[in-house]
Amino acid sequence: MLVKRPWERAMPEQIDFYVLSNAPSNGKQEFACRLCEKAFLNHHHVVIHAASHEEAVVLDELLWTFKPGSFIPHALRQVAQDEPIVIGHREQPAGGSDVLIQLADDIPESTGGFTRVAEIVTDSNRDVSRQHYRQYEQAGYQINTHKLQF
Repeated sequence: MLVKRPWERAMPEQIDFYVLSNAPSNGKQEFACRLCEKAFLNHHHVVIHAASHEEAVVLDELLWTFKPGSFIPHALRQVAQDEPIVIGHREQPAGGSDVLIQLADDIPESTGGFTRVAEIVTDSNRDVSRQHYRQYEQAGYQINTHKLQF
């Protein structure tokens, strides 16, 4: 019998780990933007759970500039919550969106309400990502791993 920790309540149907080989220093954030674009084009709502306020601000700017000609409506959580893409860092991600892009070191307690969780793995966060993988696995969730060249 699995003992559920707070972060394991009402877990999503799908957990994906995107392992990026040869990623530059901002590779994790740039790939998060790619995931946001794909989700937005498929009419999904996304919450990005950034590791810090500084990372949230970088993502806010990067979503405007990472790809010429793209438009991905988004906002920092403090500004608006009705955008298709919402970026936060300290507060617990609110359910009701389809996808949680998890960039922080800790798994949020409130991942319920999300259909999918995406964890992005680079050399800089490999150890933390391994811990997350083990936690999800021990809780009995199916995990998909996607190994990508950046």
